[in-house]
Amino acid sequence: MNPLVEQLRALPKPRTEMDRILEIPVRPPPEDPPDLTEWFKAPHGNMDLWPVQNWALLELTRMGGLLAPIGVGCGKTLISLLAPTAYSWHTGRPCERPLLLIPSKLREKTLREQADYGEHFRLHSNLKIMTYWELSREKNRYFLDEYRPDLLIPDEAHKLKRFDSTRTKRVRRYLGACHDVGFVAMSGTITSKSVFDYAHLAGWALRYHSPLPIEHGWLKSLSACVDVDAIPQNNDLWRWEPLVRRFSRIEAPKQPESEEDWSRLAKNIQELQLERRRDALQHRLITAPGVITTPKATVNCSLVLEARQAPRDHAIESALHHLQGYWELPGAEAMFCDGARVAEAEKQICQGFYYVWDWPNNTPDYEWLDARSQWAKACRTVLNRNIPGVDSELLIRKACIRGEAPDQTCKEAWLAWSLLRDLPVPPKRVVWISTTLLDDALEWLKDNDPGIIWYRHSTALQSALEARGVPCFGSGDEPPEKAIACAMSIGTQGEGKNLQQWSRCLVLFPPSSGSVWEQLLGRPHRHGQTADEVWFTYYNHLEPFQTAMRKAMETASYLEKVQRQRLLYCTKI
Repeated sequence: MNPLVEQLRALPKPRTEMDRILEIPVRPPPEDPPDLTEWFKAPHGNMDLWPVQNWALLELTRMGGLLAPIGVGCGKTLISLLAPTAYSWHTGRPCERPLLLIPSKLREKTLREQADYGEHFRLHSNLKIMTYWELSREKNRYFLDEYRPDLLIPDEAHKLKRFDSTRTKRVRRYLGACHDVGFVAMSGTITSKSVFDYAHLAGWALRYHSPLPIEHGWLKSLSACVDVDAIPQNNDLWRWEPLVRRFSRIEAPKQPESEEDWSRLAKNIQELQLERRRDALQHRLITAPGVITTPKATVNCSLVLEARQAPRDHAIESALHHLQGYWELPGAEAMFCDGARVAEAEKQICQGFYYVWDWPNNTPDYEWLDARSQWAKACRTVLNRNIPGVDSELLIRKACIRGEAPDQTCKEAWLAWSLLRDLPVPPKRVVWISTTLLDDALEWLKDNDPGIIWYRHSTALQSALEARGVPCFGSGDEPPEKAIACAMSIGTQGEGKNLQQWSRCLVLFPPSSGSVWEQLLGRPHRHGQTADEVWFTYYNHLEPFQTAMRKAMETASYLEKVQRQRLLYCTKI
């Protein structure tokens, strides 16, 4: 048995979560990991494993589970295909029913790479591949219990971060009932804002040896100390001070001597203390057995981020000012009652358009809108209770139809909604107020051929770009193998795709999430890129653009403590 595993199993049961986390052995990152290629290589294979792939597979054979926040484009697919063999070596028996979970949009790519890698490596012959969407379907509500996988490999494991999603509930219930199941969680963006995004993944993979809290109270306390917008209480800081003292590599700030100095330096000290807590968590995480990260940039080409100013447009600025002041669209065609919808409308107006309900005779059906809203609210309440057999809106609806509504509120909401739900959904129409941004983007594409225009709000922008003769790749489309001047949807092509044949990109509206940026930048900036530089250009001439980038940088600073972030280490112009 491996000495490290023996050391782990010999640990006495700790008194608190802090004792347990501190007593997990420290595993220094290997400078030069052993090359395991020959262990997995097919007779006529001529490919070698990358260092991070060697690390990951080696840790899986040692620990029987793996938490792998490995950078975008660093070889996670091959790790997932070889994981069943590595897990078999850990258990000492064949892995009989391994299950690989992937996003739907990666099915074709995964099957294609499985065939390609099969020529070079000895892949498991019984690996079942299933999409998260398939796992969430009604007919598959008992699939895990019936198939009984002995190894779960969720690729892009951040798809399981939300406990209220059907797929997460089903995985959680299965793992809770079956303790002898291996779990390999991999993602290029395993978290976005909180340790709650991935602490349960670490627990499922490493169980008692997870470097993150298993108990909810301790996890909530850690979240208050390190998350984006963290507001810790004194009790939270006291709880986690032992971790900070032992694992933080940042020197503690000196206490100001006078009240005047304290007032002047208080904010800086608070920021430094937050950095110390995040640094301690990062160091504990990356040195824990069973955790593999890529803390350094691994792509041998530069990455440049460039801000672009589109021509000023009075129509866009006027509509934006009206929306922000009155929470309504131009002409009062639609009013909003919450800030989230206003923010979404801001993004649309900045790009020159907005959506409105296309009501007959311009008369909204308020009864339909209210019934729809009450049913959605009732479903959310039931889903938050995580009741087996009614873990999706479809199953709740069928339970209500059978007369088995989970509660009275749900029953009443369904009775009201059932009378109106079959009415035609009112369509939406696009109102264009300006094409200034679109015209400028087309000029950029002409100067940067072959390049990619990245867009969101696919219905409006994709139709407008296609009308201008630009090939667009949205939902259900596979990008071409050869680089061409085109446009792609961030939502469907901005994750999991290999686009190293391009090196020039323009983002119409910058995402406000650091994790979305990391996925997007990693499409062309990855292994196999032959250009010396990859350029990403984004618009920055209006306040919503600037706010989105500021939020993205803030979340990227948090993410940097778990995974290296391209948004932070790229060259900015």
